[in-house]
Amino acid sequence: MPTSTQTIGISFGIVQPVEPELLSVIDKTIRGLSTEELDSIVYENALIDPDEHVGAFISSHLLEFAIGAIAVLMLIIMLLVLYLRTRVLSNRRVREENLRFQKLYSLTNEQLFEYSMGTDTLIMSNPSGLKNLVDVEAGELSEDRSHYIIHHAHALIAEKSDPELLDALTSPSKPFSELQYEPDPGDAHWIRIVSHLITNDEGRPISVIGKITRVDEEVREKMDLSKRAQHDGLTGLLSWATFRERAEQQLETGTCGALLVIDTDDFKSVNDTYGHLAGDAALRQTATVLRNAFRSHDLIGRLGGDEFAVCICGSIEHSQLVERCSLLVEQGVEFSDQDGIKRLITLSIGGIEISGTPLSYRDAYQQADSILYRAKADGKDRFVLEKAKEGQSPIS
Repeated sequence: MPTSTQTIGISFGIVQPVEPELLSVIDKTIRGLSTEELDSIVYENALIDPDEHVGAFISSHLLEFAIGAIAVLMLIIMLLVLYLRTRVLSNRRVREENLRFQKLYSLTNEQLFEYSMGTDTLIMSNPSGLKNLVDVEAGELSEDRSHYIIHHAHALIAEKSDPELLDALTSPSKPFSELQYEPDPGDAHWIRIVSHLITNDEGRPISVIGKITRVDEEVREKMDLSKRAQHDGLTGLLSWATFRERAEQQLETGTCGALLVIDTDDFKSVNDTYGHLAGDAALRQTATVLRNAFRSHDLIGRLGGDEFAVCICGSIEHSQLVERCSLLVEQGVEFSDQDGIKRLITLSIGGIEISGTPLSYRDAYQQADSILYRAKADGKDRFVLEKAKEGQSPIS
């Protein structure tokens, strides 16, 4: 018999036929249980475990679950195939667009670029378009050789290129720039860089995009037009306006050593006797003689008609100036007439030696021109030099 401190579990196995006495014992035992104990026993032995219930449900519907799983898997596979096909077609279209643009840009002299400030990376198209503009070997050339990528671009360009090029490619301060570069020593070219700064929603710059174009012909045309405007069309010497502007700078700053006014003697008779073509040849030959007589940095201009002027830039010894003027007067100017016969015209020169004294162009020219008239009045074919200061006797 169990003691009061022990709890025992009792299991009953009942077989047919059932003895009434045994049933009576079982009934008495069950009636001796409290309601809570009886309910606990019933729940523990009657309720099905949830895990066993789900497992049983799955086991009973295994085919349906297999078909559903296969359907979901097929749907996922179809979606992946559709996605991959879309990506392939998209990449193909992008490649085709890139190839088309690459062919288009290869037909022009333009080069596109993009600089990313966040990664300090420069991407440039058509690497062969502008040779040695940026060091190609420092970058990674794409497989199709259509563009190349340069990392740490800012430091690289700053080290090996012009500061203006660095500004235009990485932080443009103006919409376009024109600068000169040499792909090979002695082979100079002009390029125009058009840059555009890209900013984010906060207005912070994130990249620079633009294009680079070779403008050699355009620049040469501009330079040619400028040269034509500044030079006399017949002789190639400085025009009157350009000569005056540049000589005035020398005179007012006191860097002019001397100012000479030169006139061909009896030039009207050359035109009247030999014709205007011969007269033009005489003027061109006079310009050649003047270029040979003076230094390359001295200013030589045609003031009009048969009158020329020379501004000596910087100091010059009095003896050297006299020597040059003497040579001009002694050799004169030889030219050919309409029959090819050599003819000679003489020159008259009037000039002032300034010796570093600031002087206005008007005053200097008037003094030199007045001295020239005296030289021509004294018989032409001569030179007269005076000091810019008054009281000096002429040297002839």
